[in-house]
Amino acid sequence: MHQRFLHLPRAQQEPTGAPPEVYYDTAAFRPRRRLGLGFACVVCVLLKTLAPVNASDPAAATLVVHVTGLRDHKGQLRIGLWNRAQGWTQEKYGVTGQNVALRAAHGASVDVRFVGLAPGDYAVGAFQDRNLNFRLDKTWIGIPKEPWGVSNNARPRLRAPSYEEARFRISAPQTRITVALHR
Repeated sequence: MHQRFLHLPRAQQEPTGAPPEVYYDTAAFRPRRRLGLGFACVVCVLLKTLAPVNASDPAAATLVVHVTGLRDHKGQLRIGLWNRAQGWTQEKYGVTGQNVALRAAHGASVDVRFVGLAPGDYAVGAFQDRNLNFRLDKTWIGIPKEPWGVSNNARPRLRAPSYEEARFRISAPQTRITVALHR
């Protein structure tokens, strides 16, 4: 067991030049409290309620996103799904996402499937990561250099699309949307 000790400041040391007095900090060695069974139950309940809907659940829906506008099969398609306006297009706030390798794709389109979704409002954002750096490359003034698109094919002038412009509803067991990539 490691022991932690503290030296007294020079002003409190013996004036005779004796070695400094050492005492042990007993607060550092207090035993930790064990988390009770009640806390474990609360965590389990929270995880169950926050977990995504199971694909075997009859209320679970499937979303098929048909992405068009692929000019070549270079890089990968990064596609994300969001269910709220806060953090729209930021990866850490997304519900789920997928990376699709394009080298095996045929033609100028690809289908991406999301399963086990709860019915509700969502928005999709996608871009072709041609140089595999896992981000949408932009010019110094913020214009995307790589092909990108969002649901409802929202494409406002001089700004990024908002969540409200890209929002759509999933209510059927299977919903199919099309996202066109633009440059």
